[in-house]
Amino acid sequence: MIIKTVVMVSALVLTSPMLQAKEFIGEYTYSAGDADAATHYRQFADKIRMSFQKLFWNEQTGRFIACIDKDDNKHDYGYTFLNLDAIWYDLANRDHGRQIMDWITGKRIVKGDTSTGADIYRWRFGPRATTRRNIEWYGQGWWAPESLDWGCQIQD
Repeated sequence: MIIKTVVMVSALVLTSPMLQAKEFIGEYTYSAGDADAATHYRQFADKIRMSFQKLFWNEQTGRFIACIDKDDNKHDYGYTFLNLDAIWYDLANRDHGRQIMDWITGKRIVKGDTSTGADIYRWRFGPRATTRRNIEWYGQGWWAPESLDWGCQIQD
């Protein structure tokens, strides 16, 4: 099963509830004594996880992309919240999680990012929403994002 976005929708928003539901049903059916159904739902959850990883993992940047748009363009602006959620919801494997945390903590620098190292935590209470300046694929309700300095957009 491969989920491919046609509109600008976060892959995580589509995938994590489905994965959690299949894992929950698998646990429930196992506890109810139906091992065959439990195996079915656990395998389905694994297929969801593997499809998510195959479709949305960016090998070059070592993090998950936000989506693939209707023109087949992959959007990776260093979405910290999406990558942290992928770890939380068990969509990332162990190696993905390590790469994500090394990037977000500043241990690993991603070429092309606007914010790197300690600057990712400029606001101290949490990381920036994105680590790469985004003026090409900008969906906010105002115009001319290029006229705002880095850090002055809410998505920064």
